Amino acid sequence: MTTDWREYTGCPACGAQVSTEYPFDAWVRTHPDLESIKDGIVITDGDKWIHRCAIRTGGVADKSVQYLMSVEVKSFARDLKPSQRDTLAIINVLLRTMPWKEQRSNGRLISDHAQNVRTVYSHLNGRYIQILCYGIHKLRLSDGTPDDSKWMTWDDKPITTAQLVGLFRFDLNPDSLKKLEHRHHKFTPHRPEPLFSDDALP
Repeated sequence: MTTDWREYTGCPACGAQVSTEYPFDAWVRTHPDLESIKDGIVITDGDKWIHRCAIRTGGVADKSVQYLMSVEVKSFARDLKPSQRDTLAIINVLLRTMPWKEQRSNGRLISDHAQNVRTVYSHLNGRYIQILCYGIHKLRLSDGTPDDSKWMTWDDKPITTAQLVGLFRFDLNPDSLKKLEHRHHKFTPHRPEPLFSDDALP
């Protein structure tokens, strides 16, 4: 058994503490062959994927440039455990199309940095779109929601509820918390990747 489940919520009917763990997660956590310490296996989930799939300007929705990031939410003042922090840090580097701070020197991009945009095929839109991925970020709250919390941090920097909404809307840059400039990048078309089966191809 890996660790005991620590997250509970109050039953709205009787007030009793009820586990918030999904049955599949409980199965994984208690399986003897999936030990995190003995077998070195870390199985973690992704809290929130945020995808801005349209930017509305002048009443028209532009879906040609889209934004993506993952947010790890830690409520009630909890924080990342070392194993989860390490896993998410690796995934963050793999996901990012927007250069991380380690790819800059005195504000200027270092040579051979990761590309800052990718052209991918959107099956929902039936065409190629440009995607900018800002990797993984950490949101901590002192309580359960922004309205209940006395403090919130984004990547360990204090933020307000208004800033959080701006981040979720991609009105603010998830890395710098500054206003995000929406602009097009050089478009290089290529064949779409199959998604699960060839039936998904156009």
